[in-house]
Amino acid sequence: MIGGRVVYEDGAVYHGDFLNNLEHGLGTMKRSGGRSLFAGRWSEGFEELGVLDENGITFAGQWSRGRRDGLGTESSRNVTFSGDWTEGAQSRYGVADYTNNESCYMGIWVDSKPEEYGIQEYADSGTYCGQWLNGRKTGFGVRTSGQYGSSALAMILSRGCAQADHMRSCHGIRYAHRSASHEDQRGRDVSWPVDGREEMRLRNWGEDGTKTCGRYKNGKLVMDLGSAKGKLIGSFCGARTRLQESVRAASLAAYIADLKANIAAEHAAIAHETSLQAYKVHEEAHHQSDLALVHARQFHFADAYVFSR
Repeated sequence: MIGGRVVYEDGAVYHGDFLNNLEHGLGTMKRSGGRSLFAGRWSEGFEELGVLDENGITFAGQWSRGRRDGLGTESSRNVTFSGDWTEGAQSRYGVADYTNNESCYMGIWVDSKPEEYGIQEYADSGTYCGQWLNGRKTGFGVRTSGQYGSSALAMILSRGCAQADHMRSCHGIRYAHRSASHEDQRGRDVSWPVDGREEMRLRNWGEDGTKTCGRYKNGKLVMDLGSAKGKLIGSFCGARTRLQESVRAASLAAYIADLKANIAAEHAAIAHETSLQAYKVHEEAHHQSDLALVHARQFHFADAYVFSR
């Protein structure tokens, strides 16, 4: 194995080890006029484990054939994802912390979007546990409200009108929390969809920890199964048979929503464990990156070979 400095015709510059004229071992690659830098371990011409800094986004983890593949962590200004990657996309299981709205999603991913089953935790300490499709709440699920105090505060903070007395952390997310004043205790829920766009939904919760079992479509509650029975009784009091069938259907649907929520919780637990494994890989990737940066310094002033690719 030899080492050196190579300048490619496309402007990329590599400092590090070679084997059979391919990047192999420790090395750094700078592309796009310095806006992209990978430092870490290489294997037969491709990145294997290390850290990529590109356009304000940092990825630390495993690679295969030039793509993010395996376990790793990606951090940008608004979100940090830790979990599985397949051919450059977030897949299988992972956890995303959204710093722009202080929410968190943990569960299944397909093509870098929440899919099938997962849990979203909101800044007001409320949760949605259930089914997802193409990054939105779709199917059956259970939405649990936050406490009055934290819900009211989340709304005030979103308008920039209050300061938090203290902060607490849940899986890397920082939540603002304090005891709300009497006039703030209105039970108003503030929630955000997983795609990052802020959505305020005001609703009155009966008490702290109220659960809403329902059916969702495109991220919105389209059927509140918890209140369906009461509505049915008022609408069909003159048709006993029809009423009973409707109540049974509503009860079955509520049961399905709870069942889907339990399945989502199981997948979220796997996602959480996967994110912890990804963090270990993240740490090793940074270690390899540090070694590569030190190793590459000895070749900075070596004679450059010009390769075409």
